[in-house]
Amino acid sequence: MRTRVLSSICKVILLGLDTGDAGVAAGAGASLAPRHVAAGGRARARRRAEVQGGGVHGNTRKMDALGRSRGAAGMSSAAGSGEAVWLHGAGLSAETWAGRAGGRCLNLPGHGGMPRAAEPTAAGFADRLMPLLPEGRFALVGHSLGAMVALEIAARRAEDIRALVLAETAYTMQARWIDRKGAGLAVGLTRWLGPKGVARLAGMGQSRAVRRALKTQTATMAPEALTDAMAAAHSFDGRGLLDRLTMPVLILTGRRNPRTLPQARDLSKRLPDARLMVLEGGHMLHADAPDAFYGTIGTFLKAHP
Repeated sequence: MRTRVLSSICKVILLGLDTGDAGVAAGAGASLAPRHVAAGGRARARRRAEVQGGGVHGNTRKMDALGRSRGAAGMSSAAGSGEAVWLHGAGLSAETWAGRAGGRCLNLPGHGGMPRAAEPTAAGFADRLMPLLPEGRFALVGHSLGAMVALEIAARRAEDIRALVLAETAYTMQARWIDRKGAGLAVGLTRWLGPKGVARLAGMGQSRAVRRALKTQTATMAPEALTDAMAAAHSFDGRGLLDRLTMPVLILTGRRNPRTLPQARDLSKRLPDARLMVLEGGHMLHADAPDAFYGTIGTFLKAHP
């Protein structure tokens, strides 16, 4: 029991957002639990609707030298009716979507063969990706750190973003003193544990699919690249970007992750055209609830061509 609690505390410090397993929710994150209890018939009806969406399998994809998906015969329904760009989370790669994301799946800097960013921040990651984005209008989907980078991109190209999806993320990691202090601890722990240690820690209490993704993607990263990703996530502060986000926004969060849900609810109130959906799952929503995840995103993108 003592080892599990200690592991949970390390996991909260190290991964911050990546605390979707029941052990962390019941241990280190328990004090946040009352903040995300839905009430009323409307909330119950919304929860039923949230988990009934279906997903459509996309085509098997290969990655080019720039980390873009290629080789698909066409976009799956998750892309909607126009171009879409998908950004994965820290320690993962474009392969995390398992062929179910329709559109252009990019690797973040330092991930999946992409060169590292000049600056280990969400803004620095966005700088690296800007030349790879489509010309004209497109939809933007991001998960975790990928959603933080998506916020940076959307603020810069607001007129071109037809729809924005932010899954399991935070719009700031700098609002609280404990988060600011935790940033340095997270980077230090990442260096100490290394990619394989981070993958083992993050996989505790997760499904087999999540553990497999962490083993094949996180554990094989260069140590410096994973440290960059952790530094970028834990230093992110997107509060100054929100006024520029005038496009339709879908915010997805997992009911089992008490750390992201409060910020997701707050963000949905701060943006002029935002919709919050709570799915049954943890931080790795696309693996925990793939049908609901891709189905919900596909429906939203189709509604905003």
